[in-house]
Amino acid sequence: MKAIMKVMLLFVLGSILIFNSCKEDETTIASAEITSISPESAGEGSIITISGKNFVTDTSKIEITIGGVEAVIDSVTSTFIDVIVPKGVKLGSSEIVVKINGTVVENSTAITIINNPFTITGFSKKTGKVAAKIKILGTNLNATDFKVVMNNGSEKLVKQKILSAAEDGSSIEIELAPKTFSGKFEITRVSDNVMVKSAAFTYELTYNEAELVLDKPGDGVFNDLFYANGNIYVAATSASGILVYNNKFENINTLSGSGISYNFYTVLVRKSGDIYFTLSNDMYLYKVDGNDFSAVHTFNSSDYRKIAESKDESFLLVLMVKELYIRRKIQLLIISFHCRK
Repeated sequence: MKAIMKVMLLFVLGSILIFNSCKEDETTIASAEITSISPESAGEGSIITISGKNFVTDTSKIEITIGGVEAVIDSVTSTFIDVIVPKGVKLGSSEIVVKINGTVVENSTAITIINNPFTITGFSKKTGKVAAKIKILGTNLNATDFKVVMNNGSEKLVKQKILSAAEDGSSIEIELAPKTFSGKFEITRVSDNVMVKSAAFTYELTYNEAELVLDKPGDGVFNDLFYANGNIYVAATSASGILVYNNKFENINTLSGSGISYNFYTVLVRKSGDIYFTLSNDMYLYKVDGNDFSAVHTFNSSDYRKIAESKDESFLLVLMVKELYIRRKIQLLIISFHCRK
């Protein structure tokens, strides 16, 4: 009898856990929401941006239809989805339906499909620095009736200078303006205000050009920084950890850990993407782990100069400098713990 009661109890507990798990999943899906769509009219092959919140970033879990025709996703973040208007969509008002994990997102909306007066098919170069001459390739392009801006997803737009257009309408040549962001060009035909977005373009910042000035953290100051895995890691005195900025210079995370004032002494980004670093006047080797960083090894002193890894990634090397009376002895210390998972 006791055995039967135990089995029944386990069954009830398991059912509760499964129910709560499903309920949480439903809540997560229901929290996704569409707030706007840009542009409001577009034609076949155009890229439109669906803005909102709480989108998943796994494209295999997202399904989008425009006028009942499945559309291809160009890029996605938690706050926007760029999608390409597919072939076969009828002209006029077409409903855009976004599904995440098979569930329709609230506030699905409509867009006006038009006969595309022009198309954007690519660039003469996918990257460029300030003052570089770039040709935007497409069809029915006419420099006298167009304006071009760069949009990186923020509220700031950078207007580009149009130099010329091909007689057959196959391209517009522009000169990259200072302080242009990496992002997508927006080409608008002035006469009817129809706008088409390009694919992503990478802007190469020059050393003497300030692309963006970040505000200091409260009453504190920025101490140090390094760049890894497409993000900028900034140490600041007033922050409770290390501030993380993405390539749009948005503060996307704060890594929490011990310490108050940080100065990176040396940083190692492994081939696997794992990040290790040491701090000035500190005796620990730290590893970034998700939203935190923690000490994974304690040194005998803070007199280290460099960290590196072996070619087979099986161990880390730490160059130490210890002062022994009047002489300086340089020795190579091999840490015995393995970094492989």
